[in-house]
Amino acid sequence: AKAITAVCITSPADTGTINQTANAISVTVPYGTDVTALIATVTTTGASVKVGTTVQVNSTTPNNFTSPVAYVVTAADGLTATYTVTVTVKVSELYVSNTLDDVISVFTSTASGNVNTLRQFGSLTGLSLPTDVAVDTANNQIFVANFVNNSITVYGRTDEGNIAPVRTIIGVSNTGLNKPNGIAVDTVNIFVANYGNSSITVYNKTDSGNAPPVRTIIGASTGLNGSTHIAVDTNSNEIFVTNGGNNTITVK
Repeated sequence: AKAITAVCITSPADTGTINQTANAISVTVPYGTDVTALIATVTTTGASVKVGTTVQVNSTTPNNFTSPVAYVVTAADGLTATYTVTVTVKVSELYVSNTLDDVISVFTSTASGNVNTLRQFGSLTGLSLPTDVAVDTANNQIFVANFVNNSITVYGRTDEGNIAPVRTIIGVSNTGLNKPNGIAVDTVNIFVANYGNSSITVYNKTDSGNAPPVRTIIGASTGLNGSTHIAVDTNSNEIFVTNGGNNTITVK
């Protein structure tokens, strides 16, 4: 036997997720964690575990996880299996849409006072009175609702400067976008609150161009009225919308 059945980082305490088919292990640690000398506890069915030529001693041996680390498990009969361990540091950043100059600014989540941005981007970006921004940390992308040109622009999370979007949802005939003011994302979809026609339009996260929504919430029975912002609760499968037209919050 030569499997790794569990990996736990001792400090900060985080447990890895194992894909036995791919021999891949992923661990997520808090923002600000120094990953250059993390210590792990490895549970294995093998006789020994090495990283390079170093035998791993649980709760003792440090490793540098700035890039994926290969753990080689040796069974009692000498056969080996290699597991790749990847450590990801959680993102902790504040994203701000600046409507007056068509710029997205990024700060640390703990920023205070008259501080510089970490990065910002505008101009060639396609931003047009950006009113809201949503961050997809799983795929490292930023989604922006643009009020004036009725578009959704998508960027790499670490983009900065005068950079074009990786894709754009825009078009009069199909998209259903009408003065989009709020935006949210989950693992699959983009949710947009449209102020212009008091609607919610939903798209696939990979949509581009003049793409039609996969579904639309619109009509007198919805309670939507000048929809301004939107949030998605994936645990209860609910959508929360603020309505500027009648000062209400609707839940779908």
